[in-house]
Amino acid sequence: MIKQLFPYGKPVVGKDLIDRKEIISEIIYNVKGGQSVILASPRRYGKSSVILESLNRLKREGYLVGYIDLFEKTSLTEIAEGLVEAVLSNETSRARDILAMVKKNLSEFVKNVKFKTLWEDYQIILSFGSKEIDESKLIDDALDFPQELASKKNKKLILAIDEFGELTNLNGQLIKKMRAKFQRHDMVTYIFSGSQESLMKKLFTNKAEAFYGFGKMLKLKPLPEKELVDYLSHTFKKGGFEVSRGVCSLIAKRTDCHPHFSKILSQSILDIALQNRMRTIDKKLIDDGFRLALLRIKGELDSEWVVLSKATLQKRILKFLAHEKGKLYAKGSFSDADRSQLYFALNELERKGIIRKEEKGKYTFINPFFPEYIKLLEEHAV
Repeated sequence: MIKQLFPYGKPVVGKDLIDRKEIISEIIYNVKGGQSVILASPRRYGKSSVILESLNRLKREGYLVGYIDLFEKTSLTEIAEGLVEAVLSNETSRARDILAMVKKNLSEFVKNVKFKTLWEDYQIILSFGSKEIDESKLIDDALDFPQELASKKNKKLILAIDEFGELTNLNGQLIKKMRAKFQRHDMVTYIFSGSQESLMKKLFTNKAEAFYGFGKMLKLKPLPEKELVDYLSHTFKKGGFEVSRGVCSLIAKRTDCHPHFSKILSQSILDIALQNRMRTIDKKLIDDGFRLALLRIKGELDSEWVVLSKATLQKRILKFLAHEKGKLYAKGSFSDADRSQLYFALNELERKGIIRKEEKGKYTFINPFFPEYIKLLEEHAV
């Protein structure tokens, strides 16, 4: 049976969270002082893991905590329900079960003595059982609910709203309503996070935006190589494998120290080693593991490439970056007509989460497998 030494694809906390000590300490320090924070980074850099680990530590210190991910929310009712669930997670009964009971049979829920105090204290729960839900009133009540619960318990609440930028696609007016309410919440401190760095920066640092100046901006960067190497070395050895720090360093370099893709590559290397009954991780296994990992994520890369089918300049930029590692604005890199559109095309690729800006005029892939994927397409003339 193949071991899963390197879990990936979902948020991790505790021993499976690689490093991030500094950013977690900074988040905790700020929110304990009443300062809301904004955490921005590309997808799969570990934002959710960092947030959940921060909340876990705050909870152990006696704070009320809550977490909602807006990524898959498609309506105001879903957002309202998510907020209420997040806040009710501080109650002894599971919030998801409570809301499910209300929506299934409101009258039975009200009769249940076990929940009598809860629904009497928090009338908003009953709104989800109504046959005709007033979305506007429901979202108003849900936005005030964190302050309401924290005040009743006389405890500070730290509420994390993940993928906050999704609201711009769903309901831009809700952002203004949130600001109007949140700024009056003296018992709640907020953590906002998002994958579109430029969008998050705009929402919180542009004077024309509702949330201008609401919190402190923090940025999640690739992992420090030493900490990633420490993690890889320790984890391989824990599984009974021999590996040098030099080999672990090569793994880190192949993935640009990206936490998610480092785990995919490492697990792929491990799978090959187990299949071939090898107990030593060497350089050759890295190349074999990279090919296997690329095969495993090819489907999502195919999807991203298909989305670019009509964006010919964006595709040319990616093909250029796959070979050149920069020099986008160098004379001769693109035609004069293309150069005039480079700025907009690069912004769009950033928005899509395919590349990130390292410094002026220099961009890199967020997914370290993307350059090899593009070369594979070129090799097969796709």
